[in-house]
Amino acid sequence: MPCGGIEPGFYGISDKATKEAFEIEQKADRVLWFGADLKCDLGLGKIQDGLRTPLYLSKDEVEDFLKRERHKAVLVVWCDKTIMWDDRKSELIKEVRSFTSRLGFGHVLILGAHALGVHVIADLKPPIAGPISSANGSQPVRAETNSSSTVAGSHR
Repeated sequence: MPCGGIEPGFYGISDKATKEAFEIEQKADRVLWFGADLKCDLGLGKIQDGLRTPLYLSKDEVEDFLKRERHKAVLVVWCDKTIMWDDRKSELIKEVRSFTSRLGFGHVLILGAHALGVHVIADLKPPIAGPISSANGSQPVRAETNSSSTVAGSHR
């Protein structure tokens, strides 16, 4: 998926790009957190006295679950400060990007945590599809997702 949307870079708390990143996060179908050990926090964990203790899982443990998600328009992935300040930062980010590319989400926004703003690592969106054309030059046929509609020229 090519980059689009928010340009990679660091943005301070009051920057427009920071606000945009947080707005995308609020609308995301799923938000994940990764640390330098590449353990994933899905937002699950025991809550005690109003505080959640994260439950960290390996990428392998969550990959199948995430592939089966039904709502896959937007995934936001946070790389916590242990990644952003690690000497292996590039290697770790490459692994996070590789992992997220296998999940089938339409829009993946990868962010890096920072006390004074946010690092936009990648804003990955699928390419915008051009007009649909058929191989034989006839009128294009659009596939519908509604079960009562015509799908690829036949009725369900």
